[in-house]
Amino acid sequence: MDNSRVKPSIFVFDFDGVICNSIYECFVSTTIAFGKFVNLTEDVPEFLRQHFEQFTRIRKYAAPIGEFYIIQCILHNLENASSYHDFLKLKDKYQRQCDEFRDIVFQTRAELFEKHRREWLAYHTFYTEVIDFIKIRLVNSFILTTKNHQAVIHLFDFIKLKFPEDRIISVAYGGTKKSKLEELTQQFSGRHIVFIDDHPLHLKDIIIPNVTCYLANWGYWAGDSSEFSDVNLNALSLHQLKGLI
Repeated sequence: MDNSRVKPSIFVFDFDGVICNSIYECFVSTTIAFGKFVNLTEDVPEFLRQHFEQFTRIRKYAAPIGEFYIIQCILHNLENASSYHDFLKLKDKYQRQCDEFRDIVFQTRAELFEKHRREWLAYHTFYTEVIDFIKIRLVNSFILTTKNHQAVIHLFDFIKLKFPEDRIISVAYGGTKKSKLEELTQQFSGRHIVFIDDHPLHLKDIIIPNVTCYLANWGYWAGDSSEFSDVNLNALSLHQLKGLI
């Protein structure tokens, strides 16, 4: 037996923006949840038609899901933010509302899944190249996401991918991606871990031995990280991802 053989890397993927494009689902869920949260009556389909383009431009500022309260405030002309610096000020102002809004969004998603399952699933599209990569490296892959654990399971079932549930790590209700990566380095002592995320701020403070971080440039940022020039980012394309197999 050759004990000198190097064990394969562990691959850890963010979900939204790396594996799955769920921008429209997020827009629908947070818009309906916002209406519930502030007791607002509006024509939701018409609002979605009018504001989707603006939502796609500014949604990158929000993470985790509770911060979409601020995005919705901007879309409803209750606040204004022309840069991430402006958005940070609003985060301080609305921290309590963001915390409460998170649970309303999760509740809304659950209701949409139960009552309008086909439509909810259709709001998501998957990056085929990433799914193909995961299928090849399934035994060494993990998901680390701010998305609700059950939602990820439902979506993998939708595309008939049998991903082990115990390797879906959600920080939706607590913990951080950094702390979960540190736990994985302890679980797989000495193994190299590759973490792929689509948000510069999720990668900013992750400096962990044996962990290499990449910014997925096919995700929501699509290479637009100019507002985070102070963050040292390793951009990764879909073509480069194939080279990691």
